Amino acid sequence: MKYLQTLYVTNIKVSGEDIALFLKNCPILRTLDITDSSLTSDVHVCGTTLMLEDLLICRCNIMESVININFAPNLSVVVVDAKPEQLWFENVPRLALANLRIASPRYRMQHFSSAVSCFASYLQTLILYLSYPKKLLRKGFPQMPNLKLLTVRDISAYEHGCLLPTTYAISACPRLQRFSIVFLENVKNATPGVERCPHQHIKIASFQGSCAADIIKSVTYFSDSCDAFQKTNTCAPLMSKAEVRAHMDHLKQLQVELSDQVLLLKFFKFKKRIS
Repeated sequence: MKYLQTLYVTNIKVSGEDIALFLKNCPILRTLDITDSSLTSDVHVCGTTLMLEDLLICRCNIMESVININFAPNLSVVVVDAKPEQLWFENVPRLALANLRIASPRYRMQHFSSAVSCFASYLQTLILYLSYPKKLLRKGFPQMPNLKLLTVRDISAYEHGCLLPTTYAISACPRLQRFSIVFLENVKNATPGVERCPHQHIKIASFQGSCAADIIKSVTYFSDSCDAFQKTNTCAPLMSKAEVRAHMDHLKQLQVELSDQVLLLKFFKFKKRIS
């Protein structure tokens, strides 16, 4: 195994000792992908000669196991499940992209700040998969002065005003050039036969700018415009074809107005209902 560069592990029980053995016996291993598996003990990723560049430990049942990445000099990409006080980083000088999957209702800002503290100053891309976005996308988000791309994957659907709290996170990243939010709940599938607010059919909203201040202006304008339109064109559980079309036309108009700032506006497919 000494020439192995990529190792995929899926749907098995794996211990921290197993992972340590992989790293020891595969000296030029560059990608370690552990997916849909169960961790039975603490994981330690360390070693002065470690060649590992990409580490993925995701969609795993980590139970009480701690994932401690405390010396990985070549690590540039990490995709990992994050639980309160069970994820630690130290000495990852080349880390450029972090993808953190955070599902625990107990996960708070202090856990996130502690987890990212050692690389927050130089990280370039951050992807957050959040089950409870309001607990992290708020005041107190850690400063990330060199972050260029921030993507939030929200398991819920768009709600009026839900973009405004994200401006706290955006403002903590002064050099940000793109902010994207992906809404994962398809309301048409969640409530078949009921047409909810057309804004809740937004799947992806992506904003770009030369800096965080530009992006905040675009996000705020977009959110305020949707809220203002909703107040005079009220969304209802059952809407006419004309009402649905009015909302969709408004969103398209917004995209035209912000054509230089809104990089992408994508929708779930849905069938219009006529009252």
